[in-house]
Amino acid sequence: MELPKYLKKFEDSNGELEQWRAFLKEGKDMTQEQTSKWAKPEIEKAWEELEKLSKDPKLRLLYDSRMKQILDEQARHDTAIQEGLEKGLQQGLEQGLEKGLQQGLEQGLEKGLQQGLEQGLEQGL
Repeated sequence: MELPKYLKKFEDSNGELEQWRAFLKEGKDMTQEQTSKWAKPEIEKAWEELEKLSKDPKLRLLYDSRMKQILDEQARHDTAIQEGLEKGLQQGLEQGLEKGLQQGLEQGLEKGLQQGLEQGLEQGL
């Protein structure tokens, strides 16, 4: 599940898995009181680690750098997918037009020959 799409608040979470999802999404905005009130000891420990990391400037810089790298990679991935879809659509349109044109020419030629033959036979009789 993508965390941005997860809507439950931590205090509304039922069960450990939902609490982890909520914590991962909004943990940075929670207080220790909130986590200790509802969470299991593991989640409270994770909050304490998060708190430590956010106070250390070097670790914070490392975290920010890693997040930028992840977001940049996601943007490159999304762009590549979009470009691939657009290229595939363009190729499909070109092939469809080419095939349609070819079929139209063949059918037109066939129909023209048939009509010419019929008219020739009528006039010849």
